[in-house]
Amino acid sequence: MGEDCTVEIGTYQVGGGPAIQLYCEDGSPMATATINVPSLELPENYVVVKDQDENEGMMEALVEAGIVRPTGLRVVVGYYSAPVAELLVAG
Repeated sequence: MGEDCTVEIGTYQVGGGPAIQLYCEDGSPMATATINVPSLELPENYVVVKDQDENEGMMEALVEAGIVRPTGLRVVVGYYSAPVAELLVAG
């Protein structure tokens, strides 16, 4: 997305799914790349990517960086559908 950043793979407290956080070079938060949807039963290494509004283009950036692989699936989250991706890196 035009910015160099550090990727941190964590775990959501509710639901326990993987969370992708991006940080600027100075350590300040850049973006949360995923959405926590604990009601979804996804495989352990799958994430819902926040790819709208201020995060538009996030899926493409994560794919280009080799962090996720698109699954072709989408899930409804609030008022839009979000892409589901397979996480390719460990936390």
